[in-house]
Amino acid sequence: MGSEKLRFWTDTTYGENQDTRIEFDYTQREDLSDLTVAEQLYGSNLIMLTGINIEQKNAANAYQKIRKTTLYSAHPGDANSTAHRQLASVQHCGYVGSSESCYVPIQIGWKEHGTNNLPRYVNKVTGSLGASTRFEVTTLAKNSTTGRFTERPFGEGTLPTGTTDILERMPNLTTAIHRDNGIGGVSTTRYAYQGNGIDDAGERGFLGFFAQRIIDEQSGNITYLKKRLDFPLVGKVAESVTYHNNALLSKQDLPAPPKDGIDQITDVRVTILDSSP
Repeated sequence: MGSEKLRFWTDTTYGENQDTRIEFDYTQREDLSDLTVAEQLYGSNLIMLTGINIEQKNAANAYQKIRKTTLYSAHPGDANSTAHRQLASVQHCGYVGSSESCYVPIQIGWKEHGTNNLPRYVNKVTGSLGASTRFEVTTLAKNSTTGRFTERPFGEGTLPTGTTDILERMPNLTTAIHRDNGIGGVSTTRYAYQGNGIDDAGERGFLGFFAQRIIDEQSGNITYLKKRLDFPLVGKVAESVTYHNNALLSKQDLPAPPKDGIDQITDVRVTILDSSP
């Protein structure tokens, strides 16, 4: 089986007169030797996204850059490490004419999971102004109480057609987010999940959970979300209830979003090229 080409998205133009263009920048990957996708072996053609440019037509009807996002990657730890590269920082820049102004890069922190040979995960994001958001990630074991809640505001729930209860392949899920609040303190939100999670019997993999509990430690509010599990609306909120000191604050039954397309987008053009052999 020889090396094949990968196809990648280079730009999109849209608008009534094709007046806006989004370009994607890539570079060759040196940290992956080969990859099998759909029984095809991809070797030296692997690439990674390094930048996104947004351009608009100026008075001369020529595209002019107005915004740029640059993604910087690095090897974890030693620069000579054989581990895969990971996203290290993201920088946003804006343009007025040819003058460029950039924010301080957003820093991405990674952590080794430490159990069951699970992959590294993002545990900290520090914004351009220095405020940080930190993530607690937990591996949910089947029938364990860790990361779960026992209340049943929406009942036990039923498995949608074509799905199954996850048995062994349990996901790593966020169970808490800690955010700098701008006044020297930290705001914490905690998350828990109902049941063992749901897996698609076909090719869509893990679909999520029937319901989620969210606790805002600052206000004391507890919110329960019932999620849709039917394609193509997986993950959309179907119902929401919020309590404070066991008193009901709000209840919402949310209508399903439309399944057929997105309004107000006309004449979108996409360019896709082969990677270099």
